[in-house]
This record gives sequence, structure tokens and C-alpha cells, in this order.
Amino acid sequence: MEIRNKNDQLGYWCKCKYPIRAKDVRKYIFRDKRPISDKTSKVDAFIYCEVKGGGHVYKGTYDTCIQGNNTTAKDINADYFEQYDSITREYLQ
Repeated sequence: MEIRNKNDQLGYWCKCKYPIRAKDVRKYIFRDKRPISDKTSKVDAFIYCEVKGGGHVYKGTYDTCIQGNNTTAKDINADYFEQYDSITREYLQ
């Protein structure tokens, strides 16, 4: 999957300098949303969170990051928090 910016050039869409926005990761890659996102859960999941409309994604729990940029939903005091159990198969490595 190739992501292009508004000028149809490969580029960075978010201030974290990742080539895809967190909201697009949630929409196109994350699957199997947990019915209730539990901030106390110690079971790792794929996390989408937001603060003031800006999204962030990583793998871990509300307060731990095992894959990502080492920033958690707790670190950014996220206004919104979702947990997913899997990702689209073509992105598994």
C-alpha cells in the first residue's frame, strides 16, 4: 500500500514524520476493535488515541509502549482511546 500526500507525492502526513496519519492506520490497518477500551488492561493491543484532534498509534497498553515511539496514551493525557486486537494481514511482518 502506497500512501501519497495531497500533492500526489510520497510524503509525511503527520508531525511525527511517519508516512501515514494515525487516523488512517486506525481506518485501514487496525482490526477487531475491543468493545470496551480498558485503560487498566495489561494485555497488549494495537492502540489508537487522540488528544485535541491529533491521533497517535502504537502497540502496548494505555500506559506502556512495546512498539512505537515510546509515547503512550497516558503520556499525552489522551482525550480518546481505543484498543484493537489485530491488524490487516498484509501488514504483518
